[in-house]
Amino acid sequence: MKSKIGSIESKRLVLETRQESHANELYELLCEKDLYEFIARDIPPSREGLATRFKKLEHQYSPDGLQTWLGWVGRDKVSQAPVGVIEITIIDEEAYIAYTIFKELWGNGYAVEATQAVMNMVTQNYKIKRYVIEMDTRNRNSVKIAEKLDFEFVKIINNACFVKNFVSHEFQFQKLN
Repeated sequence: MKSKIGSIESKRLVLETRQESHANELYELLCEKDLYEFIARDIPPSREGLATRFKKLEHQYSPDGLQTWLGWVGRDKVSQAPVGVIEITIIDEEAYIAYTIFKELWGNGYAVEATQAVMNMVTQNYKIKRYVIEMDTRNRNSVKIAEKLDFEFVKIINNACFVKNFVSHEFQFQKLN
């Protein structure tokens, strides 16, 4: 199946389809340990390891074909500096959203702006009934982002996973399409 995604623009950002070639530029930014405090993913082991991961994700589909994996690298339109990575996993008619904004840029509204732009594009190109954001209950910044995007709280998922020596309980937020 051919991909339906490409670059997306918002007021301040250009979101480029994530590619293997982004790994070299993003590696140092993705090595900030605070980015991983509340998620099960670890700091990339190397530039090569990150490039391998990005290359695998370029296929945009899980090996069994049941999930669509979409990802973008956000850049500031003026400086062209990367601001973060936005990812959406589509399973049936649900889209699970993940965002990573580089630490030095936290609090500038990039996660909200980029996520809204990506959701607009996905809504136009895929049949989505529900968008979902799940986050560790300790991640107050992610809760604020979901609320600014007008997502509604759905439930708490107790014992969702084990993250950084802690049992992670997760909030689930949704936005019906």
